[in-house]
Amino acid sequence: MEPEASLKRSCLVAHGESGRMATVVVLGMHRSGTSAVAAMLTYMGVRMGPRNARPDWIGGNWSNPLGHYENIEFVRLCEKALGVTGSGVRPPDAWEQNLEKFDRGEVQRLIGSSADGLWGWKTPWTVLTLPLFLPYLRDARFVIVERDPAEVADSLHRRDRVPIEDALKTVAIYAEQLRSLLERYPEVREHAIRLTYEYVTANPKGAASDLAAFLSLPVSPEMLERIAHDLVLDPPRLKRIAKRLAFWELATFPKWIGWLVRQYVGQRYRPRSIVAEVWNELVSTFQTATRPD
Repeated sequence: MEPEASLKRSCLVAHGESGRMATVVVLGMHRSGTSAVAAMLTYMGVRMGPRNARPDWIGGNWSNPLGHYENIEFVRLCEKALGVTGSGVRPPDAWEQNLEKFDRGEVQRLIGSSADGLWGWKTPWTVLTLPLFLPYLRDARFVIVERDPAEVADSLHRRDRVPIEDALKTVAIYAEQLRSLLERYPEVREHAIRLTYEYVTANPKGAASDLAAFLSLPVSPEMLERIAHDLVLDPPRLKRIAKRLAFWELATFPKWIGWLVRQYVGQRYRPRSIVAEVWNELVSTFQTATRPD
């Protein structure tokens, strides 16, 4: 699907209306192609990771072999704001009340310490937490990535082994919140481009070209070729990379014990949720590593 023709691209430039470099925020549900889009932005020069991040900040794993392209500082703040204390992608029942009570000073400080040049971030939690960030963003541009709800639910079911019914409910929460954002905040609606998973994966060159035009960023034919080669792989090649990563993760799995201890000490997750997440990760990694070619 082509991006919406009604976008006012003439005023949506990387340097913003006031001459400052823009902030690029990727909005989309888990398993909907946001990582590929964030990777495209990274290739085109948008700093999507933490300031002075190591080159491996984007590290992939068996479920996302090409990398997540997420800024962990924004992930953690969003989880804290939502009150996430368990594994998975579904927000807690009281997430809206938790947002209302959250200290806006933390948000302002993170934005202040992150803003520098052409930058942005991507984490699916932002669909739910964006109202916290909007008052502190300047010249923001929004890249909305969508995928068929049934396919997202199926992907969540296969990755996290949650019942399809629960996965569909989670998808519905995000879809409703995205609809609400576009309805309530004209600054989001009028400064956004919408892409679909199907379009990004079927025509990565076209999607990258649209992003570049949206942000008025130069992109060469060579860069488009690199994006298509590196970021959208054929299924057999993707499976081979996932399998190799799964073997590596099994060989280094004791690191999860350290992760569990750190989460427990930091009280970021309930102990039962931590154990469940580690167990699910171990089982899924083993299944990926032993899956026939």
